[in-house]
Amino acid sequence: MAPASTIEVEWFALRDALDNVQIEEMLRLGVDGDLILYGVAVGVTRVSFDAWGTYQPDEFGERAMIVAVRRGGLDLETPDPIGATLYGDLADLAAVAIEPPHRAAVRLGLVSIGGCIEPRLLSPRRVDVRSVLAWLRAGGEGLGVIDPEGAAAELLGVRELRFHDVALAHAVNDAIRASLHLPMLVVAERAAA
Repeated sequence: MAPASTIEVEWFALRDALDNVQIEEMLRLGVDGDLILYGVAVGVTRVSFDAWGTYQPDEFGERAMIVAVRRGGLDLETPDPIGATLYGDLADLAAVAIEPPHRAAVRLGLVSIGGCIEPRLLSPRRVDVRSVLAWLRAGGEGLGVIDPEGAAAELLGVRELRFHDVALAHAVNDAIRASLHLPMLVVAERAAA
């Protein structure tokens, strides 16, 4: 049996420390109860957020809900998005600040989005995109953006993204445009005629 990874050890420790006070706090935030039951919303603890989009446990930091980000494979595409979200491989942990504006960050920097989608080639359906907290409130349906800049690369190729937050839509749109590095098109003078 392979040794547990750092995030698996942290996940188990948070689940072991989960109590009714934490559950009530997550439910007050509107988190879907099934996501707490299945260990997606893991617990509430104190963390420090850094400038690089990651967080560290910190007994003096701000209160944050920890979220397990699971995948059905190497990326966010899988034939069973909800199954992978609930039971997939633990890819990273995310922290969502309890107090507004509910900023989010990941533990190891390995993911930018919570949730999974059906393979793009098989399903041209629109994909719902929300903040991580709104995604937890929606029962894990669609995707929950943790980091708009990192999410830009993962969202390329999805035909239609339906955002439930205007500011998040602008942030992801700006990140996608910045990541494309479109060439400048110049027409030679002779070809202009």
